[in-house]
Parts: sequence; structure tokens; C-alpha cells
Amino acid sequence: MKIAEFKREVSTLIQAKYSLVAIETSEETRALNIIKEAASAANVQKIFSWSSTKGMMDEITLKPEGHDGKKPAYNLKEALVEIENKEILGMKSIFILKDVHKLLEDPFTQRKLRDLSISLKFTNKRIFFISPTFKVPSDLHSVITVLDMPLPDASELREILCEALGAQKNQEDTVRDKIKTGEIPEGKGKAHIATLQKNRLRMVAQEKEYGDRFIAAGLGLGADAFSDVIAKNFVYGELSIKMVSDEKKGIIGKANLGLEVFTTDETSASIGGLDILKKHIVTVGNSMTAAAAAYGIKPARALMLLGVPGSGKSLTAKAVSNDLQLPLIRFDVGALFGSLVGESESRTRQAFKTIDAFGRCVLWLDEIDKLLRGDGGGDNGTSQRVFASILTWMEESEGTFVVATCNEQSALKPELMARFPRIFFVDVPNAKEREEILKIHLVKVGRDPKNYDMARLVSVANGFVGREIRNIIQESLSTAFNEQITTGKPVEMNTDHIANGFKSSQPITIQKAKELDAMRAWALRNATNASLDDGSKEAAQMASTKQTGGRFDSGIGIDDIING
Repeated sequence: MKIAEFKREVSTLIQAKYSLVAIETSEETRALNIIKEAASAANVQKIFSWSSTKGMMDEITLKPEGHDGKKPAYNLKEALVEIENKEILGMKSIFILKDVHKLLEDPFTQRKLRDLSISLKFTNKRIFFISPTFKVPSDLHSVITVLDMPLPDASELREILCEALGAQKNQEDTVRDKIKTGEIPEGKGKAHIATLQKNRLRMVAQEKEYGDRFIAAGLGLGADAFSDVIAKNFVYGELSIKMVSDEKKGIIGKANLGLEVFTTDETSASIGGLDILKKHIVTVGNSMTAAAAAYGIKPARALMLLGVPGSGKSLTAKAVSNDLQLPLIRFDVGALFGSLVGESESRTRQAFKTIDAFGRCVLWLDEIDKLLRGDGGGDNGTSQRVFASILTWMEESEGTFVVATCNEQSALKPELMARFPRIFFVDVPNAKEREEILKIHLVKVGRDPKNYDMARLVSVANGFVGREIRNIIQESLSTAFNEQITTGKPVEMNTDHIANGFKSSQPITIQKAKELDAMRAWALRNATNASLDDGSKEAAQMASTKQTGGRFDSGIGIDDIING
């Protein structure tokens, strides 16, 4: 739900006289302001709030209501009784109760709320709840309407930024006033004004230059968090996109929602081979353009990468974000599961709310087979409900491109596969791909591939996946370096070092030969090979058990695969 839709829904529920409405959000002040705005439009004259620490407060006068404020605390039961008995002389009133999510299991509270859900319909009184999480007890499902407040969109963040820049101008005026009254010496005050003005004008110019990117970097943050980040920018006197991105990465990481904002330099050039997959990524980018929308094409939404561990699936997920020039979010679904009843589902909703707030982004679901293998047994069906939430979100989400990696096809459920129009099988690299991978990792350690016998290395690396090739090159570099230390003479890593590294290692494809054969057989019927056949003898051996039919016919060409 977009913020504009949310505001309309709050307004509608007030006008429709819904008795009990809960708003699930950690942004209490923002939720209060939205309720007040909707209440004003509905001609609500009185707004009260209650918390266990402050008691009942008048939100219009900001004064204690029914007490002197010296000893305001009283429990939720007493607050509900007060609401029921309060005389408001026919005026429309809204009572906002804060942080009651842990107080709803009490039988008296549940009974009182059920009573109020009926009696308030015949009055001008309504109750709103605001809590970071809101698990509705089963007895109250039919009487409480729960709304999940979305995070701020770009227009709301821009409004916060503009107000903050305006406040900077007010700060200059405040200093001028203090100079006039003698509170600040004139010389010191003018110097301070000059600094404030210089910083403000610089930031106004930066807002005009790259304000859109600054706002985009803040998507996914709450209003208060974004305001805090802006304040930090003001301390340094400039609008820093990197500072916003770094702050957001930390804030989202601490939220314990299984989300991690990734920054990576990887691109398709970092990947050896996988030519069919790379060409598909280009078509994904094309589908996200304005020209594609005008042509009637909907943006691509998801792809899955199936293959043995270390074959380049995670590297590809990182490269996709840079190729598409979209932020990358890694989603660890396993981190969502909490010990409290309903906690996992609440975290899931909060995670999706954060992802949706990013706008266009790449969501990386790593090793989805491990995350979604649970069948609900032993966890009261929590994993099944979270799984269902993910499926629903994938169906309804807009702007997010999902890249899922998978190491084991047997865990994939049909309803999940249906959400991925493209499943690519990442096989063991062929000879051409091994050569590309070897060159990439030699360059990464500062070596020129021309100084190595590539034909020999390609041969001894047969059966090894990309991660293993990278590790062996790094280990060979370490071996050569240690020889240099031992002999006291210059030693350069050579072809023998690397070849011996391969010969002394057993690739995962041998360790998991049976699983790889089963994966290949499944992929022939259900997936697209991510690589072009290089025509080598080993490629022919891999395809010797080729079948036809299934999800993708094995006889189709690259143009058919790429273009659908």
C-alpha cells in the first residue's frame, strides 16, 4: 500500500465509523500526524492519546486530560473504562492508545474491547491503536481492523528535506535576533551567520544538482530516521549520498528483519561465461525502460539461478544490481523467525514494507532452498505462513526484481517456481568459461594471464567451479610467496603452482556427483542452461543424456531462449 492510499484508508475508516482500528508502525509521531490530518478532514473536534507512562492527554491542547500530570500512569483497563464513560457532549472524538500490543491477552481487556466495538458505533467516539507490532488475539480478529503503515515515499522524503533546509534559514534569523538583543556578540554572531549561510547555499545547490539521488538513497528509512540523517549531513555542511546510504545500511541491519543493503563493484564483466544468462539480464534492463512501458511491456520481475555451490550464482545476483543500476538488498528469510508467537509474521510484513519503500531495487534471496524447505511441522506452521507471505508479496509487489539462488532443486515447490518465469541452470564451467574465470582471477591478483600456460590450466581445472578456481589461484599465490620467504630468493607464481593446486584438490562436482547428475536431469526439463555449448568433447558428454519436452524444449536456440 502506498502512503497516499494509506491516508485515504485512514480517512475512510474514520468517516465510516469503524470503532477499533490498529496501525502497525514504529513511526508513532508520523502515524499521529496522519490520524490528526484525517480527523480534521472528517470534522473530528477532540483527539486524545493514552500511554501507560503519561496517561490520557489532549492532543490538541497537549495538556493532561482528567489528571494533573503528576501521577498520570494507569493501566489499559482503566483507560478503556474512561473512554467508555467519558462525556464529550456530542463532539466527534478519537482516542489513540499507544503500545498496547503486549496488553491484549488479558481476558477483561478482550471482553471490554468487544463490548466497545459495538457500543462505540452508536457514539461519536473511535479508538485507534499505534504499536510497532500488533498481533490481534483470535477473539478480536473480527472487531479490530489492522493497517500496516508504509514507509515514506520519495515525495514525503523530499518534503522533509525541504523543511530541513528551510529551518536552516530560520536558524540564521535566530542568530540575527540574538545579536540584536545582545545575547551573542556581534562579531561572533556574524561569523556564525556567514558559516550557516555558506553551508545552506551549498546544500541548496547540491539539492538542485543531485537531490533525486539523495532522496533515492533515503528510501527505506522512516521519517524520523531520515530527519536524523539530514541533521548529520548539516553538521558537515553538505548533502552526502554516501552518508545516507551508510546510515541506512546500519539502521536496516539493526532492525533484525533479515535485510542487508549490499554495495558491490561486481558486474557481468566479473563473471566468466554464462552468456545466455548475461544476455537475458540485458533484456531485463530493457524491460524496465520508459520505451518498454510505452510499448506495452511490463518490467521483468524475477529469475532463479540453480546450480552447485560456488558456481557463480551469488556473484551473478550482485552483478545484476550493478548492470541494472539498482540498489541490492539481500534477504535472509531465516533471520525472520522469532521465538514469540506471531513475531515471524510481523517481521515478514516489516521486511516487505522496507523493501517496497526502496522503489526499484534488486532483492537477492540467497540459497532459497534452505530458507523455504520447512514444511510447517514443529513450528506451529510459521514457516508455511511466512512462505505463503513471500509468495503473495512476489505476486503483488511492483518495482522489485527478485534474484533467487538455489543449490538443490528437490526443495523447490511448484507454487514457488510459478513465481519465476525464468529458472537458469548454472552448470560446471565449460572449457571456454574456465579460461575466462582463470583470467579474471589472475588479473584480480595482479597477474597477466599471458604469462601462464592457459591451455594447461584450463585442462587441469576441468570439473572445478568458479569459487574453487578463485581459491586455488589465491592459495597458489600464497604457496609461491612462502617459497620466496623460505629460499630468500624472488619467486613468482607460475603455471606449475596453479596446476599443482588443482591436482591436489577434489572439486565439489566429484564430491556431489550424484546430486549434480540429478540436478542436470531436472534442469533439462525445467530450466534454461545459463551457458552456451562451447562444442567441446566434455560438453557433449554432459549433454549425452539430453531429453526433450518439459518446461523448456532442449532443442531451442539462444534467440528463442533470450526472447521468450
